[in-house]
Amino acid sequence: MLACPIYSQRDPKWASIPIGNKTIGSNGCFGTSIAMGLANFSITVTPDQFFSKMKAIGAIEPDSSTDICEIHKAFPDVYYLCRVDTSVEPPGKFSRQDISEALNRIRNFVREGMIVLLNVDASPFNGIADGDHWVLCVESDLTIHDPWYGDRTNFSQRYGNPTKGVYGYCVLVGNPIAYGDPSESSRGDALAKLMAFKNDPKKYANYLNEAIDHLCCP
Repeated sequence: MLACPIYSQRDPKWASIPIGNKTIGSNGCFGTSIAMGLANFSITVTPDQFFSKMKAIGAIEPDSSTDICEIHKAFPDVYYLCRVDTSVEPPGKFSRQDISEALNRIRNFVREGMIVLLNVDASPFNGIADGDHWVLCVESDLTIHDPWYGDRTNFSQRYGNPTKGVYGYCVLVGNPIAYGDPSESSRGDALAKLMAFKNDPKKYANYLNEAIDHLCCP
């Protein structure tokens, strides 16, 4: 299991803090999930501190969304890798993957100690399909930390079958201190080192795509 605390976006200590035209309590699931995940990169921040740092670099949009591509500016040892929709989600602005491939990649990223956020339907049993919530995946069996409830649970217990309930995912890369599978530590470390080449365009272009396929899809 990744070494992550459990935060609730609705904690009174920060729930009323504005993010864009909303608040952490109402719309802070994405950033709260990241704040939990950063602990696995030896970065200790609470949700309010995370949003404050992202606001300082201009990465909080007026509609309360977070420009996560800019996270390296706020946390220099953390890199945005990807944001992907699964085949459960109707076509949109992000690249799409078949749900089976997506779940395989999600599990591999977690085994390697990376931050993996899952886009889910906050009300999965109301008959309305809507990927409107984010949770943090902390084990390859899809154990999650859910910022709305401030707890740890298994994905299936709360959101149903993941082949129907994972609408997308987002991955952040850093230097992990714990791994979903300790035998994958060398692979996680290699991915973190590779992302550090991002400021060296030649190395990045030469090795990134090849290494991601090797690391994530053995």
